[in-house]
Amino acid sequence: MSDKTLNLNLDVPVTGTYGWHVDWDRNMDTLDAHPGIKTVTSGTRPPSPWPGQVIFETDSKNLMVFDGDDWALWLPVA
Repeated sequence: MSDKTLNLNLDVPVTGTYGWHVDWDRNMDTLDAHPGIKTVTSGTRPPSPWPGQVIFETDSKNLMVFDGDDWALWLPVA
C-alpha cells in the first residue's frame, strides 16, 4: 500500500518497490508541489483546487491563485 501526495493525490510507492527508482520515490512530494500553472477560462476553473494552485484565465487575462477559500486575483495581465 502506498501513501498519497497532498495536492495531486499521487501514489507514493514504498521505497525500493520493484520498478521504482529510489530518487523518484523521494521526489514525489516535490513533483506534487510544483504542478505548474493551469490555463483555463473563467468558466472552467478547476473544481477541486488546492491552496496555492495558480491558474491563468485566457478570457479575462488574469492570473489567479486559490487562497484556500476562493480564487484571488494575483496579477491582472491585461
